[in-house]
Amino acid sequence: MPLFEDMPGEREERLLEAEKTAEEMARLEDKKARLFEELAEVGEKQKALARAVYAVEKRQRQHLKEVKEHVVPGDQPLTHEDVERWADSVYWSYARTNPANPHKYCAKKRLENPEMYERVVAYVLENGYRQDYGGAPYTVYDFTLHGEPHFCWPMIDSVERLRESEVFNAKPASMRPE
Repeated sequence: MPLFEDMPGEREERLLEAEKTAEEMARLEDKKARLFEELAEVGEKQKALARAVYAVEKRQRQHLKEVKEHVVPGDQPLTHEDVERWADSVYWSYARTNPANPHKYCAKKRLENPEMYERVVAYVLENGYRQDYGGAPYTVYDFTLHGEPHFCWPMIDSVERLRESEVFNAKPASMRPE
């Protein structure tokens, strides 16, 4: 005879509770399976869109072979127009590593004139405004890229860190976070 016996109906109550838990787990697992299916569909669409982006980028690279990178002599100050002309003259890559945050970037190591890159980043840091993304503060700057409104942001927070800056990001203004 067990040391503690169930009170009348306790066993049936535990069985009923276990059955409810099993039903709820089955309902949740079914929902999870449907969400996985939707994620797979989104993933396929995302792959197709990425391929389309790559095709556009290939054409852009071809066109930019004919364009000389805009450079302003070091003894002259930069203007907003210089930033835009420079941005139009360099290649912006699709940021493949973060598909949940589609944006483009310009890599300093791929440029003819890394000093101009640093001058543009400094101009943005000095003339931009603070914007928080994902809980982190960034300095952003509004500009036009090939006729389309964009905003850009460096991955550094001060001109003292210019040498550390390797990529400069941009996104269409229509995708600005709330």
